[in-house]
Amino acid sequence: MKNSITIALPFSFKGETFRPISVIDLDDHMERGSIPCLYTHLANENHIDIYSMNMM
Repeated sequence: MKNSITIALPFSFKGETFRPISVIDLDDHMERGSIPCLYTHLANENHIDIYSMNMM
């Protein structure tokens, strides 16, 4: 059984609505030693500039 979480953060930016979503495999990340920054991970997975995410 895999342990995972799904994160989503819908937002509007410059009149356009975005609905980024990401599934994080907790087992994989715990083997590496840490869980990633959720905002950065979500932005990278959805090809969104981190600066844009911080503008919300």
